[in-house]
Amino acid sequence: MGNHKFERGVAKARGSSDFRSKPATAIAAPKWCASGTRSSRNTGSDYRPPRSKPDAKGDFLSPCKPNDNLGSSSGAGNFCGTNEVLEDTRKRISKEIKKKFWMPLEGRHKAGAWEALDGCYSEGHRAYHTWEHIAHLLKKLDEFSYLARRIDIVAISIFWHDVVHRAVNQDGIPCTDYENVRDSCKLFREFTLLNTIDADAVHDLIMGTADHLQARAEKQHYVGFAGDLDLFLDLDLSSLASPWNEFARGLDQIRSELSWVPETDFCSSRLRLLQAFAKQDVRLYRRAEARQEWFPLARANLKRGIAKLQARLAELSAAECLRRPDSLPG
Repeated sequence: MGNHKFERGVAKARGSSDFRSKPATAIAAPKWCASGTRSSRNTGSDYRPPRSKPDAKGDFLSPCKPNDNLGSSSGAGNFCGTNEVLEDTRKRISKEIKKKFWMPLEGRHKAGAWEALDGCYSEGHRAYHTWEHIAHLLKKLDEFSYLARRIDIVAISIFWHDVVHRAVNQDGIPCTDYENVRDSCKLFREFTLLNTIDADAVHDLIMGTADHLQARAEKQHYVGFAGDLDLFLDLDLSSLASPWNEFARGLDQIRSELSWVPETDFCSSRLRLLQAFAKQDVRLYRRAEARQEWFPLARANLKRGIAKLQARLAELSAAECLRRPDSLPG
């Protein structure tokens, strides 16, 4: 990458287990990458990340300005201004992710892996499942790196978990979340150079996102795998604890990706999902550290989001009644 500070940091990390002495800069590798070289082909199962808690969190990427709409299709897809601005923003994010997070993992993939990822996350129909989403998760992983047993496995899973995202298949039939997650796993398998144990671990982490609340570690691929699964799923739901404007913008972005779905159906589906997350007996975040950090704001956002969606559904129902012939006077 031509970053001499990064190179010196990697060299220093090889001889020390304490990486907290120097805060991360805007272009330095994330703290958890310091254990290996940029293009290490260490695909064995003996990788161990630093166990010390990092001090500096730092800034990563500036998000687009938020949209405070919720569930409406008005303005969908225009979250960062013009299409040119949106494309430039995505290119900038892609470039930063590659430099900061991908290079330490590149050697664990076949040639063409980055191009496959970049092509998918840059698809024109995407609004939420883009590089911005991946950047958010990688930033959160960097902050909570001390919780992971195999941080390389978690990071690789973040890169591939949403690589396939289709609203409908070739026959025009809506794709389920399970189908997209399953096909994301298949594409990961095509490009991985990990050994069988590690590749299976990534597969199971990704598949866990098909049902966040019910996913369980059916097999311990390595010591601490169950904890890494819990951490990975917590990271994927961390956006629920974003500031309200970002939370609302995320729902608008998902609406944009599903713009062909009638608004009543979309709002009803999102309402059921938020209500499932908001149930009192649901452990939304699995790791204690994640619950402490994110649950209070996530709970407030879910409550507010549910109320907004219920109000919107009431408006749509009232409008539908007015359109019915039997509702007209006389």
